[in-house]
Amino acid sequence: MKSKRFLAVAFAALTVLSGMATGVVVTGSAQAAPQTISSCTTIEEPGTYELTGNVTNDTDGVCIGISAENVSIDGNGYTLSGGDEDATNRAGTGITTFGATASYTVENLTVSGWSDGLNPESGTVRDSRIVDNDVGVYSIGDAGTFTNTVVADNGQGIVFQMSSGTFVGNEIVNNEENGFSAIEGEGPVTFRDNLVANNGEGGIVSEDTALVTENNTIRNNGGTGLGVVGVFGGDLDSTGDVVENNTGDGISVFGELVVTDTEVRDNAGTGIEVLGDSNAPEGYGDATVRNVVVENNGGDGIYVRGGDAVVTDTVATDNGRDGVLASTGSTLTITDSVLAGNERNGVFTPDGYTESQRNVYRNNTGDGFHSNYGGLYSTDDTFVDNGNYGVYTAGETTVTRATIEDNGDDGIQYIELVDVDSDVEVRQGGLTVTESSIRNNARDGVAVGDADGVAAEIHGSVVADNGGLGVNNEGDTVVDATGNYWGASDGPSSLTAEPLADPVTGALADGSGDAVSENESMAGVSNVQFDSFLAENPFADDGDDSDDGDDSEDSDDSDDSDDSDDVPAYQIDLANSEVIETLGVDGDDDGRPDFYGNVNGNLMQATTLLQDGTVTGTHQVPEGETTESIQGCTVTYDATSYDPETGEVSVTVSVADGPNCYDVLVTLAGYELPGDETTFDYASASEQELLDHRTVTIDAGEERTLTIDLTEDGDD
Repeated sequence: MKSKRFLAVAFAALTVLSGMATGVVVTGSAQAAPQTISSCTTIEEPGTYELTGNVTNDTDGVCIGISAENVSIDGNGYTLSGGDEDATNRAGTGITTFGATASYTVENLTVSGWSDGLNPESGTVRDSRIVDNDVGVYSIGDAGTFTNTVVADNGQGIVFQMSSGTFVGNEIVNNEENGFSAIEGEGPVTFRDNLVANNGEGGIVSEDTALVTENNTIRNNGGTGLGVVGVFGGDLDSTGDVVENNTGDGISVFGELVVTDTEVRDNAGTGIEVLGDSNAPEGYGDATVRNVVVENNGGDGIYVRGGDAVVTDTVATDNGRDGVLASTGSTLTITDSVLAGNERNGVFTPDGYTESQRNVYRNNTGDGFHSNYGGLYSTDDTFVDNGNYGVYTAGETTVTRATIEDNGDDGIQYIELVDVDSDVEVRQGGLTVTESSIRNNARDGVAVGDADGVAAEIHGSVVADNGGLGVNNEGDTVVDATGNYWGASDGPSSLTAEPLADPVTGALADGSGDAVSENESMAGVSNVQFDSFLAENPFADDGDDSDDGDDSEDSDDSDDSDDSDDVPAYQIDLANSEVIETLGVDGDDDGRPDFYGNVNGNLMQATTLLQDGTVTGTHQVPEGETTESIQGCTVTYDATSYDPETGEVSVTVSVADGPNCYDVLVTLAGYELPGDETTFDYASASEQELLDHRTVTIDAGEERTLTIDLTEDGDD
């Protein structure tokens, strides 16, 4: 079998013109009727040509050589055969071009049994089969366009050198080595709506050549599914691809990556890997990941080295290592994402800094978030049910409006690293926690390591029901934890025989709430300033709420009974998924809470609104008509519409007429929000009531309008 060849060998192969097949030279005119091809030949004039039967080569040279522009060959379903489909003695080339100006169109032709099936430049191939060759397609230069063509059962599927080209709607399958490989090309090479599957090595693998991919299915290949590698690497822009069940990594890039609306799952290696280093060009190692599902991969879900990563609306779940790993000084910005059920941490940044907003870190075997030398800027995040720490961090750290509950170790473990032997800057900023709920963690609510001189502050938060101390300070520098609710109206407690004194005011920690630590250098005195404290839970629902410890009743808002002035609020979800009866619980026993987007589906859009139609929140709601890739198929839809007079919600969804477009699952679901809530809240999602839903499957070329009713008599 022929292995990957290099440029010099390829140019030498083109010298076979002097010894090519002995068929007659065909001349023609573009205006003439199609001329027939019944044997191997050279085409030297523009025009239209057609095969009248199968053609078998009788030499080791080129069967059909093209040296003219604007040549069209219709195979009429016949085969151009090298005569040796069992790979014992393949030789020659099926079709090649001579000269930089040569161009051609080939259609309805099978090319098999050659050393090279096609050796094209500036050609168009459509509705054909290139099978059982040593190399299906081998190209130097602009390879042109391939559409609706099968490249299968070759030694190597497609090999490009210094080439560009476009592939649309093809099947590149069952080749012994790579489905597609490129060497030293300027690129980009574009792939759209292709199936690349069951190849013995990689699916689409480029060496120093940029790639643009859209709506491809890349699965069951013996190496990396989709990759750009090499000394110089290159960029990859992936939109709407499905990359699954490959033996190596799902996506691997030495360069810059943009990946959108893509599913990367069940690959043996890393789901998405983006690499850069200090010697690489600017931008290498940078990654933009948007609306991507990365799940059940054998390694990390997303691994970024040496660059900066922006991750948005992404689900990274059930991966064999970390959900997201950003190393070598990488800065990570992550928003509106779910990091759950990973075998190590939800996010691990050994030496970089992370900006995190509105994410869920849940059910990871290790920590929800872990940083060795870096820090964290967290806003509106949820860290719950992780096996170890909810948050483990060093360096400058701020946590605002977080939910940090039910973790297997400390809620927050903070240690400021001083004089670190590292090339990475450690920002000296301390720990600041505000307006957060830190509850029911197996050990301490907040543990501050022995780093004297480093400020740690906790304010306006709930620190309650933790298995160890509420705040455990291992150093002498006082932690300012004033203005918090400790789980009881009488404040924090002490684990010592006598109550500890506040280090500033002298007030005693003699309440029944979570305990504070003792200053080892000053017996009887806490190293946590807790006075003054809150007597009520600042996050309590209206009225008597035994779960959050607020048993007080206030005449202004304590009445939990129905209020005629209350206006119901709804959440409307459009998703590529079965309906979820109860959000936020593990209904399918996979170890993670059920939300649209992490149940092998895709949240297409979500809206919260009042009964009168006032919109209170949106997520991915399009302005006008939009398209996205679902299951490798282009799906078009608009924003959901709500009629406050009837309570009806409707949306129209259409599916493209493509090879991957079958049984596209779509659900429109409406929920009533609990209590007086008017927007979505992860913490109370399980209290939403499903009012009505419609689930359909849409086939290729179909359009469906889904309608649900949010009134009380709506049909579920």
